Amino acid sequence: MKVEKSNKTGRRRFTVKDLPPHSQDGNPPWWRYRIVPTFNWLMAWYKDLWATIDDDAIEHLQQIWNTVYGKVILYTIEAGDAVTFIVRFFQDNITLLREYYQASQRV
Repeated sequence: MKVEKSNKTGRRRFTVKDLPPHSQDGNPPWWRYRIVPTFNWLMAWYKDLWATIDDDAIEHLQQIWNTVYGKVILYTIEAGDAVTFIVRFFQDNITLLREYYQASQRV
């Protein structure tokens, strides 16, 4: 797995290429059309949208993963791995868009 470090922050940075093998297979890709939207829907009801992904969220993400991939792709999700990093990236962007939309409706 290739992990890059950002020059500015020193944090690890993952891409979808770092996801577990075959997790983007399917037509449409299961990752993009099953895992990410389901997790984002779950996080929309989460207690704090801006919170980091905690143990409860990782447990829910693991349940989603196991439901979508079953025994086809066995993987244990951990804090800070490619799966949580990329899902969090999508979740942050969707949250920002939702906040922007809601703010524009109030004007």
